[in-house]
Amino acid sequence: MAGLTFTIYNCGTCFDEQNKGELIAKLYAGTKGVRGFNKLICAGPGSTLITRPGYDPAKDPDKYKFASSPWGGAYQGSAETSGALSGRKQIQFNVKRVLETLKDPQLPKVDTVNMAGWSRGACAMPSPMP
Repeated sequence: MAGLTFTIYNCGTCFDEQNKGELIAKLYAGTKGVRGFNKLICAGPGSTLITRPGYDPAKDPDKYKFASSPWGGAYQGSAETSGALSGRKQIQFNVKRVLETLKDPQLPKVDTVNMAGWSRGACAMPSPMP
């Protein structure tokens, strides 16, 4: 039996799947499959999606808790004042979560991993976590 092909989409800085006109979001939406099973989209550093409490690229973004903030409902601004992770930590978080998803014992054997991204999303290649 052939293994699974898994595609990972990495949005650029300040972009995520809610930016419907953005190329990576369009590619993700146009790819057949199931989130967390054979495809995944990661929000870019600084996007309003990745800075939400409970953000998880393997889950439906409409289910994330969206807390209010002094910036009009989105966690924007510095990490110290907003509770958001820094850009570097956001990339590390996405990489860690992708690796956890790919290692999920409920997932069939993955033979091929495709990646697409731009800006900081293009450099979000899996690497050992510190």
